[in-house]
Amino acid sequence: MLERKFNIGDRIRCVKTGVIGKCIKFYIPTACEEQTMVLTDDGRRYHAPTRLWEKVLAVSIENDVTAIRNRLLKSVSVPTVFLQRFGG
Repeated sequence: MLERKFNIGDRIRCVKTGVIGKCIKFYIPTACEEQTMVLTDDGRRYHAPTRLWEKVLAVSIENDVTAIRNRLLKSVSVPTVFLQRFGG
C-alpha cells in the first residue's frame, strides 16, 4: 500500500503535468493503481495516479511567495516578459 503524504482537503500538484488543485477523492479502479482526484482552481476535476501527487502550499501562501519572488526579480532587472511567462 502506498503511503500518501497528503489527504482530502490538501492542496496538491501533479508532478507529471503540473496540475494543481484541492484533493477531493481517492479511489482504486479495478484494473490499475490508486487514483487521486482534485478540484482545480478553475472548477475542473482532474485525476492521476496517487504516486504522482505532492502536497503544495495553500493558495494565499502561493500568492505571497509569487509576489515576493516577482519583487526580487524586478530588483535585479529581470525583464517583465519573463515575469509574465512564469506567472508574475
